[in-house]
Amino acid sequence: MKKRESGDEIIKNRSIRAASKRRSFTSALVVFLIAALLLTGAVWGTISFIDANSLRIYIDRSDVGAISLSASRDFNSASSVLRMKGPDEMNNTTYEWIRQRSEILGKDGDHHEQNVIAYSFYLRNMGQSPLLYTSSIVLNRLSRDVENALRVIVIEQTAAEGEQTDELTGYSAVCYAMADFDGNAEYISYDTDDKATQIPRDLEPGEFQLDALLESNLTVPFAGHGEDEETCTVFEHTDSLLLPEEVKKFTVLVWVEGSDSDCTDAIIGSYVNFEFFFEVTDPNAEVA
Repeated sequence: MKKRESGDEIIKNRSIRAASKRRSFTSALVVFLIAALLLTGAVWGTISFIDANSLRIYIDRSDVGAISLSASRDFNSASSVLRMKGPDEMNNTTYEWIRQRSEILGKDGDHHEQNVIAYSFYLRNMGQSPLLYTSSIVLNRLSRDVENALRVIVIEQTAAEGEQTDELTGYSAVCYAMADFDGNAEYISYDTDDKATQIPRDLEPGEFQLDALLESNLTVPFAGHGEDEETCTVFEHTDSLLLPEEVKKFTVLVWVEGSDSDCTDAIIGSYVNFEFFFEVTDPNAEVA
């Protein structure tokens, strides 16, 4: 026969069960919180990993509708933000290899290759009035002085399609790099990475399309670091003109130049991301 429990025993057993439930709930909560923290850490790590060696192109929020971006000339997927995930690792390469890339101007969207960030996109004036805009490239999350060995080429369309007489007419290209320790502009590439004996390599416009676009093997120095030294402005161009409904193409190439004397083992494991920013400065510009 089952023994009947006294009132005190019932209360005691209920207390035990309640305490057991509380312990079970607490254990479950702890497990949940640990899992949540681990998941959060995994997500943060993934975001950090994705952001490394990436390119983000965007327009100022207040200018949405005035200008637009697209990875293709038809603007079927117009946007205010374009993103590109670059190579997971960017080992040093040289301009000697970069300039042999064929049909630079014929590519759209993401066309990166090993060790090179490469992206082509279009900017469009969505309105019926000429406008002036500012553009800039900023390097963020710099580590281990990697910016000292970087090269950034920007190819910009400077004439409307109807004004182009051949494949290269109507485009200009500039290579940007950090000035050397003495404040002098670097060359795009050298015959050796020995600062004491290196000689700048010449361009060969007759053989390579990119050489013909650049016209000079001397780079334009980066505009400079921010106050925190973790950012660096490559350039800032102000008051550029964009006519009504005009579409302008840009191509960005970024790599670590192996012949630069600052390309040393010390930058192994470094990372950086790039932001290409556009802002309308005069929505109703007067054209002479």
